[in-house]
Amino acid sequence: MEQEQHEIWHKPMKSPAIIIEEVQEALKNSPEEIEITIKLSGIGAKKYNFISKVLEVGFGESSENISQYLLRAGIEREIARILKAMNYLEDLSK
Repeated sequence: MEQEQHEIWHKPMKSPAIIIEEVQEALKNSPEEIEITIKLSGIGAKKYNFISKVLEVGFGESSENISQYLLRAGIEREIARILKAMNYLEDLSK
């Protein structure tokens, strides 16, 4: 399986209590800025190149702004996914 196709949601998660404890500890020293360097290959690189060029040309934004936007959009998508899973688990426990 190619790395960019790896889906972390197919793995079992730790218990919510452990997640909350570990995340709270990690957030105590949250940085104000994070520099990220990533390497995409294969289909992931092609998809990224396609959407970033469409957005750059379509909106007249710099590649850096588009990269930041795509990262933020992915972060928001994952937060929404976690909230959906939490709501589902809450509904099951009622």
